[in-house]
Amino acid sequence: KSQKNKNKHKHKNKNNKKKATNKRAVSDYLSVCALRRWEELPNSDEVVTEQVFVHAKLLVVDDRVAVLTSANLNDRSMIGSRDSELGAVVVQPEAVRELRQDLWREHLGLKHGSNEEDNDSVVQVSPAADAAYRDTWCAAAKSNTELFDKVFRGIPSNTITTVGEYRRRLERFGKTATKTPQVLDTLKRVRGSLVEFPSDFLLDEVDLEASSSFAIEALAGDVQFQ
Repeated sequence: KSQKNKNKHKHKNKNNKKKATNKRAVSDYLSVCALRRWEELPNSDEVVTEQVFVHAKLLVVDDRVAVLTSANLNDRSMIGSRDSELGAVVVQPEAVRELRQDLWREHLGLKHGSNEEDNDSVVQVSPAADAAYRDTWCAAAKSNTELFDKVFRGIPSNTITTVGEYRRRLERFGKTATKTPQVLDTLKRVRGSLVEFPSDFLLDEVDLEASSSFAIEALAGDVQFQ
């Protein structure tokens, strides 16, 4: 009886391990990204980076419907008697799919590859497929973010999780870097403009105001985030 119970317990543990392994994280379905570019400054020995800010709001659903608008989710846009906004809803699957594919090509830098046809095949599959989402979209954002972090001392950044780390990084903060063969080689490995949004910035600070004697507004006033 004792041996039977042991075997039963072992079998149960195996099943629990399988269930835990099969669990999927939020990041398997959702990613928060930004766009970033770099350029060589003319008549200078420096390179510079800036985040790309796009005013338009675009929603593409299942390669079937697209909503493109200038409206924001606030009273200025939504109350009806303030700002004028313009929006369009496209319900032509072929046009929507082509729009999404063109944007992916640009953001992922697929046209920069040595074999454009092979690279372009990625945008042809469903964006929900692992080969497209995890292995291409998320992988490109992670790789580009790491390459930018090697060259520029960006703020905010996922690598800065405490105020102490923020203060240390602030001393070396910069949007520019000296142009060297090594720096150029690193930046030329960036593909497209997709990067991870720094959602882990100051993640380990439970209470900024209490633990650091200053609020997040004061922290933000110390530096112009890039």
